[in-house]
Amino acid sequence: MQIADVISVIMLTFAFNQICCLSAQRINLHFVEFEIEDHGSCEFDRLDIYDGPNEGAPLLARVCGDSRPGDMFSDGNTMFLQFTTDSSVTLDGFEITYSTKDSRPVDGGDNDGQLQKNFSIMCSK
Repeated sequence: MQIADVISVIMLTFAFNQICCLSAQRINLHFVEFEIEDHGSCEFDRLDIYDGPNEGAPLLARVCGDSRPGDMFSDGNTMFLQFTTDSSVTLDGFEITYSTKDSRPVDGGDNDGQLQKNFSIMCSK
């Protein structure tokens, strides 16, 4: 048996810590840059975005390629991002910012939300 028979593809998985905020807030995820390996089913490189604290939560999106995804919003106060790559193709990576938004009315009004803190996540070559 040759080593090529034993090792076909090594997949690397990076799980970012949870993005979370106060219980009465939602998360707005914004893609500034996005360029990872493209494949129809995102089999080789992908970013999975979950609406909750871990990969058991509902999957909001599985993205790959070079088309910058639109903004994504959590239903609750937690999102989980997981980046998987086979390391065969190296592109620019991605940059994501996120902000929190109140999900309850402020001062008794019909609040559409107020943006709070802003943060950035970067993954690049």
